Amino acid sequence: MTINTTLHTLVSHHALEVLRTQGWPEYTDVSLPSPARWPGWVAVCVRLEADDLAALLIRLSGLPGEDDAQRQVLETAAGKLAGSPAVIVLLPEHDTAPMVPGDDTGVRFPYASEWLTEPEITAVLACLRQAIRRACIQIADDARKIQAAVTPSPTHGRLFTRRIGHFQLVADESDDDNWLDESAPEEVKRVLDAILNDGARFGAVRLVVSCNTMSAILAYGLVTDVLRYPGDPARRWLDHDLLHEVIRDARAEMLSVLNAHRTFLKKS
Repeated sequence: MTINTTLHTLVSHHALEVLRTQGWPEYTDVSLPSPARWPGWVAVCVRLEADDLAALLIRLSGLPGEDDAQRQVLETAAGKLAGSPAVIVLLPEHDTAPMVPGDDTGVRFPYASEWLTEPEITAVLACLRQAIRRACIQIADDARKIQAAVTPSPTHGRLFTRRIGHFQLVADESDDDNWLDESAPEEVKRVLDAILNDGARFGAVRLVVSCNTMSAILAYGLVTDVLRYPGDPARRWLDHDLLHEVIRDARAEMLSVLNAHRTFLKKS
């Protein structure tokens, strides 16, 4: 199965944004175990040294879901870890497929009992597991919306049809590759915001001019990286230069066919 590069770019970028919003360090990364088949399932990857780990625990302990007793244990653990040589490593474990989002993130806390009691270790690991699960569930849920927005619809993929006499111009969603990638982070962010907050769709659009009497396609063209908001008329997103080019090519093709037909009639 081929990876949809647009989808992969959007999901990967959004996954990192979700983690940062929830308090994870800027250098936290993600790994996608099966980006072609399950693009929204991610594992969290990061090496947390003591001070960053302590700061993360303080941030996470303040999130909803932690009771006062649990919060106190985490704050005590964070105080003990600060300035120590302790390290926690989160890494992908893709040997087996995850059952729920976050399952394939392994947590390693070597020599933990050098600094923490067993209840504190349990509390730290539970806090991290809960945070991983919370982030991965949101990423998976949002990835479904992103995937739906960048995948041509089997039922609503035709964007418009225009008929003039025997000629027809149609615009369809296309699964051709787009150019969007991480080299344009602001554009990636803009597309994500439009998809997740405004219900926009993003992808390539194919224009085709055909002749009904000839049952033939006269010309076609493709425009990529088209962002379409709900309710927008075609003039808002349509590439008019491409439209004119396709119509010009269709006219040229029609003239070529007519000239060939006239030549044939003269010879006969």
